[in-house]
Amino acid sequence: MKAIIYARKSSDEPESVEAQIRAARAFCDEKGWPVVQVLQDVDISGQEFVNRPGFTSLMEAATAKKRDFDVLVIRDVDRFGREMIWSLKCLQMIIQRGVRVWKFGGDKREIVMRDFKDKMMLAIETGGADDYAMKVGENTRGALHQRALEGKCTGTRVFGYDIRRAGMPAGSHGPERCIKPEGMKKCPCFAIYAVNEVERAIVNRVFALSASGMGNRRIAEVLGAEGVRAPGWKSDAKPGRGWAKRIVRTMLSNKLYIGEIVYGRTEPLRLDGAKKRQVVKDESKWTVAKNAALAIIAPAMWSQVQKRRDATRERFGSHRNTDGRLNGRPEAGLIAAHLLNGFLVCGVCGGSLSFMSKNGRVKSYYCQRRVSRGRHTCTNSKGVNELALNQAIIEALHEVVADPEVAWALITERTERWKRERSLTVDARADLVREEKRLEAVIERLLDNLEAGDDVGLRLKKRREELDALRVRLAEPEDLDVDQAEFERALAANVERLRWIGPTIKVDDVAQTRAAMRALGVQKITVTPTETGWTFQGDGSLAGMAGVLGAPRRPPRPPTYIKESGSWRPMCWFTARIRAVGSGNQ
Repeated sequence: MKAIIYARKSSDEPESVEAQIRAARAFCDEKGWPVVQVLQDVDISGQEFVNRPGFTSLMEAATAKKRDFDVLVIRDVDRFGREMIWSLKCLQMIIQRGVRVWKFGGDKREIVMRDFKDKMMLAIETGGADDYAMKVGENTRGALHQRALEGKCTGTRVFGYDIRRAGMPAGSHGPERCIKPEGMKKCPCFAIYAVNEVERAIVNRVFALSASGMGNRRIAEVLGAEGVRAPGWKSDAKPGRGWAKRIVRTMLSNKLYIGEIVYGRTEPLRLDGAKKRQVVKDESKWTVAKNAALAIIAPAMWSQVQKRRDATRERFGSHRNTDGRLNGRPEAGLIAAHLLNGFLVCGVCGGSLSFMSKNGRVKSYYCQRRVSRGRHTCTNSKGVNELALNQAIIEALHEVVADPEVAWALITERTERWKRERSLTVDARADLVREEKRLEAVIERLLDNLEAGDDVGLRLKKRREELDALRVRLAEPEDLDVDQAEFERALAANVERLRWIGPTIKVDDVAQTRAAMRALGVQKITVTPTETGWTFQGDGSLAGMAGVLGAPRRPPRPPTYIKESGSWRPMCWFTARIRAVGSGNQ
């Protein structure tokens, strides 16, 4: 007979995997079984049955129709798993396929499930392993709750702080490594948080950017572009993964930055053989200890950031589906208080035009390059009236949306691009066909196992879902040909509903109108002064309109157009001219 060895240890167990493997090989030599394969999992809990690579490979090899071994050798049942029901189910699957299971720890014997007595004995063994893991977890969580209550570190590393050891006379051990004093079972020292001055400045920067109105993604982009050290950084050779939206979100919600140590916000959860964590919604079960010496962020700054985040969540709340995913992305309205801030470009110097109010009465957009750097950088000293420019741009956009020829040209281009993007190459289709055949074979084997009484229902469901998704990709693109006459009739019937100054989107609704402009692909509006007033010219796409009128919305932008002498030519999206109105234009 040929043998396969499986060994496992969790992070809190002293015996190494190597020692288990050596003992298992000696046991196999004693029995005369050649070892054909060794599988192992290091620092993984026995309560985990899904994300355990070595165990997964073992189950796949043991349940395969063709296998090159006859015996599974483990040290004890607790090495196989520490969850009673899943351990029994998996051992049953292995034994029913003719694989013998032997353990070499304690009473060296074969694990069998021939009758009720054998099953009861095995249930007691697996139940004992399960109970031990649960008690260890409860004791550990209890000790960590007590540490948090005393203001000590619970082991979690937090950006902005170092973990130091305290509780022993100076010089008795190093700051990072604990050394057990002679004659004592363990060192009485404990871990505490200490503020890292370098990282403190970065934390303050993150909160300051958030308070100014920046979103999590934008903050991550700014810090990444500046090369600021991110959480996970160890050295220049090991910089970590860098800044991300998730990292910023976690930092902005961590109360340790205001001097509150919180433990118990999550608890272990066993779900379908996987060891996960779930949020404890009852805050009375949390352990909270205050330590003003650990505060990095001032209370006023913390409150300001949390109010801004609450406003963002409230604004996005109505755009989320029941599963929590966003259905569209509304304009937050937290940075730009004026409709065209961020869109306008000075036609003289190429700088940005931003809103300014002089003496509380004149409300206009001015060239910021001239304002900040002086007249030698830009000769454009005029200010364009905010209300007049807003109204003129909205009217110009409406003209483009309502023009049947322009809209139809863009719809046609987008439809063709959509078909090209969804068409598969010959090699890609061949790979998908091979994968389809493989999944069909896997499903056929699982159906045989199901008829034999094996618990493979969950695996069968997942493979069927994968096969269905693959067949959707293999299907030909949906025919999106649209009749031009039908399209023009639909546009004419709905043109007034599309007008931006109607009841749905109003000129004074800044957030909603900016969201609509971005959906239509408006990126830049160039404003140039003339002797009698101003001209403006904008670019963009009708991807948003394509989605409304039946064609798919996709990121790539189609050709843009400019209107000259009543005809359209490719260049820009819309253009218009407005006259100077009153003193507000100066």
